[in-house]
Parts: sequence; structure tokens; C-alpha cells
Amino acid sequence: MLLSAQQKFILSLLREFRCLRKRQLYAFVRDRFCQPHLDITEERLEVMLRQLRACVGDVRMDGDLVFFGKTLPDAMQLEAVDVMLELCGGAPKEYSAQVRRPFLLRFVFGDTQIKTFTVVPASELASLSEYSRQVTERFVWMSGPLTYPKEIVLPPKSYLAVRQADGTHRFYGSEEP
Repeated sequence: MLLSAQQKFILSLLREFRCLRKRQLYAFVRDRFCQPHLDITEERLEVMLRQLRACVGDVRMDGDLVFFGKTLPDAMQLEAVDVMLELCGGAPKEYSAQVRRPFLLRFVFGDTQIKTFTVVPASELASLSEYSRQVTERFVWMSGPLTYPKEIVLPPKSYLAVRQADGTHRFYGSEEP
């Protein structure tokens, strides 16, 4: 069976991220392929995923999750993708999940001014001195569900992403020196 351009793109996403939620895949595919003459709906995505699973043995589905290979879901990685999609409005220019731990994800977005972000668990905030960042790179420290802790002081060019009850994130920025 020949794969469509959308299915090839989905396969490349799954190879990069190893596991994604269907709504995350939908955001990527919609941004990349929706045009006035081509509407990608969630139902159409579901059909593409079923066909992809049937012809590529490494693609698996379990409820809302789509896996590549024998990967197990990584909750932190899935949330990092949510953070990325929220920050860039579902339209990252570039992204990479193939990063060295404790980093979870790097992505770039922007039209006139390109911005580079790296998503890191907030538990690594204390060891920031170990990380060297690019001049234009910003860190997004991903926290669990809580209200903004007043005692946390973020380094310059950093954001704290706090998960809200509805699954979205609230972002707090650092004060610039």
C-alpha cells in the first residue's frame, strides 16, 4: 500500500516522538496540510491512522495514544509536546525530541523573530548551572499541577509552565535583569 503525504508525515512524527496523543497528531497534521481545498478532520485522521497501523507493523494505537515500535508512553514527553503546541499555537517551525536528558524537547517558532525553546522538568531547576544555552534559547521549566510557587526564582529567559485542571498550561515568565 502506498502512503499518502499526510501518512508519511505522521510516520515521521511518530519516529521523532515515539508516542503522541491523537489530538497532538491532529494539531501537527492540521497545521501542515489544511488548505482551502483540503480539510483534515479528526475523522479523516482516524482513518489515516487505521490504514497506517494496518500497513506499518511498528505503528500501534491504544485509546488516545499512538505509538511507534515498542515504545511505552512517557508522560513528561507527552506534556512537553502539549507545552510546545500551546506556546507556538500548534505551528512549530522545527522540533526535536532526540535531545539529551534531562531535556525533553527543543523547538523553534516565529515568523519575523525566530525563538528557540527547550523544555525541561522543573525538578532540574536547581542544577541550571550545568546547562549552557544558546544566546537566543529560552528554557520552559515544566511543573506539575500547582499554583505558581512564589519562592521559585526563575533564571533570565525562562518560563514556568504549570498544568491547569483543564489540561492546558499557565505560563509564568522570569524577570529580565
